[in-house]
Amino acid sequence: MKLRKVTAASAAALVLALTATACGGDSKDDDTSSSASAGSGGGGKIKVGIKYDQPGLGLKQPDGSFAGFDVDVATYVAKELGYKPNQITFVETKSADRENALGWNDAGKTGTKAECLAYIEEVWTDMRPLSLRKKMAEAGS
Repeated sequence: MKLRKVTAASAAALVLALTATACGGDSKDDDTSSSASAGSGGGGKIKVGIKYDQPGLGLKQPDGSFAGFDVDVATYVAKELGYKPNQITFVETKSADRENALGWNDAGKTGTKAECLAYIEEVWTDMRPLSLRKKMAEAGS
């Protein structure tokens, strides 16, 4: 029973991660008219970043086609957005590059462990509710 819940939660997280991070519209390659068949993204095609070397998730076949769970989910989501299968472009996107492929930038502190810990101590915001911080301060004094 516990394994079933973990499996369901993992599958849900994977679907959410794929739809939230791997799909992006591309209006530069607009080779169709801007009718309803062009998808709600406004462009003629949609790009989906997948791994090319992950059997079961995203695998580029010898004939150039793609197979796997990520491919199936992306195809379903694209269809729900109004795109046809021939409007989907799969792009190789390695796990380490997914955020940057979506326009995120690497930021933050690099350095030794001590330097990084000092930086965290300097800039970290206490995320606890103010009421809890006040009660803890009163209890400590």
